Order: sequence, then C-alpha cells, then structure tokens
Amino acid sequence: MEIQFPPELEARIQQMAADSGSGPDQVVVELVSAQISTRAEYDSWFRREVEKGIASLDRGEFFEHAEVGRRMEKFFTP
Repeated sequence: MEIQFPPELEARIQQMAADSGSGPDQVVVELVSAQISTRAEYDSWFRREVEKGIASLDRGEFFEHAEVGRRMEKFFTP
C-alpha cells in the first residue's frame, strides 16, 4: 500500500520519527493501529449503549417529551 500525505503532514510524521528514533513507516503504522483500536473500542461501546437504550424502551422505561423539557428547564435554571 502506498499513501501520499500532504507536505505539512509528511513533515510532522518525519519529525515524530526523528523524535522517537524510529522510521516514518513505523510511526504511521503505530498511529493507524492506535486509531483503528480506538475506533473499534468506541464502536463497540456505542453499540452496547444503543442496545441498552432499546432494551429500556422495550421495558417502557422512558420519559415523555414534556418531562424531558421540564427536567432540562430545571437543570438549566439557576
């Protein structure tokens, strides 16, 4: 795989590589790996939260629109 970076981004990658004593390819691999891992964790968390929300709705646990408005008003009113 070959990726072209804008010059300013390539310069930052080169600087990170120089600072860490590794090559630019290794810096890119580490950054992409970290991003993929973070994204996968977030996606998994998000799906679990959506499933919990759907389960609460199925159990009838929710607030009507007017109640949400009252709670928000109370929360934002000093």
